[in-house]
Amino acid sequence: MPVRGYDQTFHSTDRDEARRLHALAAAYDGMTHRLLIPRLTGSAARCIDVGAGVGTVAAWLASRGCTVTALDRDAGLLHASEHAFAVVEADVCADAYRPGPIFDLVFTRFLLMHLSAREAVLDRLLSWVKPGGWLVVIDGFDVSSPLSGDPDWLATITAFWAAAQGVLGTDTAWVRRYPEPLLRRGLHEVGQRTDLWEVRGGTPQATFFQLTIPTFRSRMLASRQVTAEQLDRVARALDDPAFAEFGIGLSSAWGRRPLSGDCVDAQDAAEQA
Repeated sequence: MPVRGYDQTFHSTDRDEARRLHALAAAYDGMTHRLLIPRLTGSAARCIDVGAGVGTVAAWLASRGCTVTALDRDAGLLHASEHAFAVVEADVCADAYRPGPIFDLVFTRFLLMHLSAREAVLDRLLSWVKPGGWLVVIDGFDVSSPLSGDPDWLATITAFWAAAQGVLGTDTAWVRRYPEPLLRRGLHEVGQRTDLWEVRGGTPQATFFQLTIPTFRSRMLASRQVTAEQLDRVARALDDPAFAEFGIGLSSAWGRRPLSGDCVDAQDAAEQA
């Protein structure tokens, strides 16, 4: 089965897509805000949220007085809501959107991990950062497999990540390399943090898994890593407040574009190595 990619798997017109992305936002927006606040250069900062989804981070940035652009390949959910930011529908893997180095903050979350051209896209994102501006990236990786004590959840989450890799092209091993891709590009003030998140029944994290796992169910079952009975038990457990397991680990990295001199793109870095 060929890799379809994220945009061919999840669509803004899907019945539960808005709810799924709002659950993701409810789970991780608070942490995201805390990460971004020190990197906002002022109340008039110009920011872009790449892969903006339902636009909750873009709306929060706008509420702080920033001038905000929300970019997504499928901007249906952005257009469907009231907002105080500009909406751009564009494919970040293509080169049609060329704003130049105009942004004080370029931010993306849960994007690069799903892109086969992630190195080229990272170069593109960096080209949009003005000198002295910040690039902030957040992606996820599997922490459940080595830590889970529940055999049903362990089987489910192992099959889930394998299916995400097969269907979307997800690569969480690349995410574990943060902040090396930013250091290699010559950014300054580079930092990284890792957060381990618990999935507790009835919470937004649980809702996200409840609405995402069915998309991969047939592939997960075909892998024989998990049974239908196990998936059904996990679906029920995700409604139970007594259920608690590790879910998605987050790796966040940030760096500042030098005030003078050029950053190094991935191809140049490879040649220099």
